[in-house]
Amino acid sequence: MSAQHRGHDSRLEIGVVVLRQAGAIAWRLLVAGSILLLTLPVPAGAHGLGQRYELPVPLSIYLTGAGLAVGVSFVLMAWFMRRGVSAAGRTVEPDGLGASRVPIGPALSWTIRLSALTSFAVLVAIGLFGPQQPFKNIMPIAVWVLWWVGFAYLAAFVGNFWPLVNPWLTVYDLVRWGRPAARPVTVYPDRWGIAPAVLLLAGFVAMELAWTKSEVPRALALAMLGYSALAWTGMAVFGRDQWLARGEVFSVYFGVLGRFAPLTVRSGPHRLVLGRPLAIGLLVKRPAPPTMTVFVLLMLAAVTFDGLIETPLWPAFLHALHDRVGILPAEPVAAVAWLAFAALFALLYAGVGRAMAWSAGEASARPEVGGWFVLTLVPIGIAYHLAHYHSLLLVAGQYAIPLLSDPFGLGWDLFGTTLYRVDLSVVNAASIWYLSVGAIVIGHVLAVYLAHVMALRVYRDPRTALRSQIPMLVLMVIYTMSSLWILSQPVIKT
Repeated sequence: MSAQHRGHDSRLEIGVVVLRQAGAIAWRLLVAGSILLLTLPVPAGAHGLGQRYELPVPLSIYLTGAGLAVGVSFVLMAWFMRRGVSAAGRTVEPDGLGASRVPIGPALSWTIRLSALTSFAVLVAIGLFGPQQPFKNIMPIAVWVLWWVGFAYLAAFVGNFWPLVNPWLTVYDLVRWGRPAARPVTVYPDRWGIAPAVLLLAGFVAMELAWTKSEVPRALALAMLGYSALAWTGMAVFGRDQWLARGEVFSVYFGVLGRFAPLTVRSGPHRLVLGRPLAIGLLVKRPAPPTMTVFVLLMLAAVTFDGLIETPLWPAFLHALHDRVGILPAEPVAAVAWLAFAALFALLYAGVGRAMAWSAGEASARPEVGGWFVLTLVPIGIAYHLAHYHSLLLVAGQYAIPLLSDPFGLGWDLFGTTLYRVDLSVVNAASIWYLSVGAIVIGHVLAVYLAHVMALRVYRDPRTALRSQIPMLVLMVIYTMSSLWILSQPVIKT
């Protein structure tokens, strides 16, 4: 073996060791943080805390510094990886690199699955028959805070356990108990890709951000029952595994987040995959199909748009719209704005993809260029999710504590927690801001690193790979600065 190839392999081994160590550190921090959270008095509240933090230096310095940090990290990575990645580095399997598989026994598996299904059924009952005020019913908090926010953190930082707790899959398997898999009514068209999941994600985000009844318990419970019918119909018509992989939006969503995590759960039979380096699942051997590319972009656009509507730009837009066309219903305006923002987001990424191909010297942009790199953006979405929603989880999530003792509003005190009072002091504006800065910068730096590794795999030649990443770097710097500006608006004194 030549000295050059030995250098390539040593850099790959060092990179793998770094990823493994990062995963181990993240795991320890997560466990320690979970233990700490269990000992805290649990909170209540919403996105806004009603307090502001006065920065010691102008906001523009933070924004510029964050952009420079991403730019400098790109230069350093390009220098240390200037000789490329070895052939082994181009063929690493996401579950390889020493990962071990631990089977989850049928008894434990079904205990977890039936517990999750029971929780789902009880929540629906509480939504239908419990108090209908949002903060007197645990349903909205369980759905939007503990599950949509909290389970996303679990999927990203620990592992995707959705295959183990998916209530619709559990019901389907119970109905088919002891019988062979049902033959699908029709074959799922390959040309659809994951188009059903894309449409459902767009609709779900619109429901979260634009539907005025999204926190009304009975309306939310009925929506869950409607989606349940859709999920079971999809599995019956197209086959269980096909629909879960392509149409069941939450299986796709948590599956994408789980690619970042050090653990993962494989189904049929369930088994836990341990010890894979953090974020290794985001490095792919083939480009993501167009519908998966759109799905990931929707994930990023959703958290960005949610932050954007909390800035002064949103009321200014609504005011200008009112002056121009008069009063319009709030729900359609927000839904159309969300879809337009998502479309612009996708168009911007498509433009960056063409620019990457042009920078790499390709005569015409290959349609799959964007597919090679779209999953490298996932750390940005995770970072933004952490920065934007962690205060919601820590504060609003506390409302679940008293409500667990009296879920139907009948005067019960099942766990002795009905007198619990929310502790707003678990977070403050300063901690929110500095966590946001750290998360956004680290997320973008990691995305830059992953994109550069992918470029070396796609283009082989280090110089070509470097040129191809210049448009992506520009996007990353702009996205870093704009994300921090959006996150600063609710918490920074101006």
